[in-house]
Amino acid sequence: MVSLFIQKFPMKKMFLIALMTFCASAFSKEVKHKVDVKDDTVIVDEKPWFILEKLKAGFGTANYYLKDLTGKKLAYLKMESYKDPKEVDYKYNPDGVVKYYIITFLEDEQTSEMPAYARQSKIAEHLVKMELMPNGVLTDDTEHEFILVSGHSYQQKRNELGGNGNIIINNNNTDQTPRNGFNMHIGN
Repeated sequence: MVSLFIQKFPMKKMFLIALMTFCASAFSKEVKHKVDVKDDTVIVDEKPWFILEKLKAGFGTANYYLKDLTGKKLAYLKMESYKDPKEVDYKYNPDGVVKYYIITFLEDEQTSEMPAYARQSKIAEHLVKMELMPNGVLTDDTEHEFILVSGHSYQQKRNELGGNGNIIINNNNTDQTPRNGFNMHIGN
């Protein structure tokens, strides 16, 4: 029976059938959840999972506390940004600003990052998709996996671009030797 099957379907066809079966099974494993946010409570498939408490941080900026349903604070999401010349779009992003969230897990002070979204519901969808709190429970394993997968790519890019940090001027330097670069003398 197997030899008859092989005679009817040459190897190329069998390979194509196997490939299509594999692809179909790979795509079917991703579970789509219906995610909604009502009064800071994230509802997944019509069941409350966790709380994403919105905190106003300034114009157009919001930070968040990630809490379990009892109100225990589990993580803090703080919006950060940097400027990247490669992200300049003269119509939509003329300054090349890249926004992201640093997530600090409060129990063990581990950090990770995720993209910034304009709406609270999109942040909730991202956390559900990344399976940070399956069924509303944050475990050491899910936290560890989230940190490994999400990483710190935004901070790495920010550091590569010079950090967009502060410039420190030391006016207490008594050495008047000119150095390479820009020399500026203020006062005497």
